Amino acid sequence: MIIWRIIKNHRTEELGSAIESAEKMLQNTAGCTKQSIEALQAAVKTAKEALLDPNASLEEISRALSALRGKTLEKETVKPEEETEETVFEAGGMRYEVISPSAR
Repeated sequence: MIIWRIIKNHRTEELGSAIESAEKMLQNTAGCTKQSIEALQAAVKTAKEALLDPNASLEEISRALSALRGKTLEKETVKPEEETEETVFEAGGMRYEVISPSAR
């Protein structure tokens, strides 16, 4: 019984640390996919519930820890801008227009 408590306490501490790390990740979600943000938020919620439940079994705590560790924030893929035939830019108070040879 004592060994079980030691293991459960250790897992509970690990879960608390994993929740803190995940919450730090969620503070900067710019450029991340909505799906990965929501998945991490759900894992944090489940982990917090397990952590706060005094009757949570070692299995529930371990499962919440594994689920949380398996979540990452994925960056959105940026599509390259479409190339245009003409490009207009300004420099030194002058306006320039670059025209490709095919546009003539």
